[in-house]
Amino acid sequence: MNFSLNKINALKLSGISNVLGVDLSQDNLNLVEIRSHGGILNKFHSKYKVANSFTVEFEKGLPSEEKGKLLAEELKKRGIKTRFCVSAIPSTAARTVTAEIPPDVEDIEAWISENCDKLVRVPIPLKELAFSYEIVPATDTQTRHCRISFTREAERKEYISVFSAAGLHLLSLGLSSGTPSGDPLVSALCPEGYTGDPAAELAIKGFLPELRSLDFLIESEKKKTSEEKDKSLFYRAALGLGALLLLLLGVQFGLNTYLQSVSDKVDERLLQVGPVYSEVAALSKQVGELGSELNDSGGNRSDAARVLHDIAEATPNGVWLYKLDIDWSDAGRGVVDLFGFARTNDLAASYLGSLQQDKRFSNVQVVRIGAPSEAEAVSFANRGIRTIVTFELKMRAGK
Repeated sequence: MNFSLNKINALKLSGISNVLGVDLSQDNLNLVEIRSHGGILNKFHSKYKVANSFTVEFEKGLPSEEKGKLLAEELKKRGIKTRFCVSAIPSTAARTVTAEIPPDVEDIEAWISENCDKLVRVPIPLKELAFSYEIVPATDTQTRHCRISFTREAERKEYISVFSAAGLHLLSLGLSSGTPSGDPLVSALCPEGYTGDPAAELAIKGFLPELRSLDFLIESEKKKTSEEKDKSLFYRAALGLGALLLLLLGVQFGLNTYLQSVSDKVDERLLQVGPVYSEVAALSKQVGELGSELNDSGGNRSDAARVLHDIAEATPNGVWLYKLDIDWSDAGRGVVDLFGFARTNDLAASYLGSLQQDKRFSNVQVVRIGAPSEAEAVSFANRGIRTIVTFELKMRAGK
């Protein structure tokens, strides 16, 4: 397996947080589940923690499928959810040789297949063998040395069938080092208390494909595992986006609630000051009407101004006038037809009484006083004015 493929696999593994390392033999298996965290910017700075570990003993001669079923039961019993694992074929079940690759060879796998008999030196047909290789670093750039490991195809299939029966997906099927100390670099990354443990080292290699040197996994299994990794990444991304969407919806709901609360307070304030605005509007209309009538009075403008001033001065708070007609046909003394409203009957009666006692006015007569007429009620309701008493009176004013 070349280094560039390892780099690609490393990128794909960025979404996997737990990996199983399985040290499998004919008699038993040791499993360690490693959890990775941190190392977002540099995966070699990740921290690893043992999430689970156990051993399963096998009866002698137990078929590989049955071994896989026992492993699946143990995983279920312990609540282990991850399905990605790394394992290795024992070095005792493989033959490793080093060969010099001719300079003109481009397809190394084809060259190994053609020279299998010379390399293995065992009378076994090529179809019964599986091999993996790695280029050995050398100071001489003109020559290439290759380390090649061979194992029986039956051995490889037996390992793959165990994990397939257990419902696991192999990230790699490497070759164990055969030494108690294991790989020093991988051992240094293992959690405390697991240095030198083959299963823990295998799990670490699941996070760091660059540390894998050999891989006996067949292409169909690699493809299947790659598809499962893509699914895992998709599900994790979907869950992350779903959580983000819920957060954004929560923020939106909070803002809407706040803005609605502010709007309700503004509406409440407007309801409180609404009658004041209505009164101002009514007074503004009255001034406009009075001004129009004043402009139409011709030569009697000065007398009309004096009458308006007297009426305004005589009108107390709580009483409003909305219409006034002046007839100047009686020798300069105007006949005033006055329309208005007050908040209560007492205010209206008091106002009419004060006009009768005011020497500036004479012949003060009450035409009507009481509840608003239908037309007045509609007009005042449109202005937001409620519960009033309207009146109409006639009187003389002026010279």
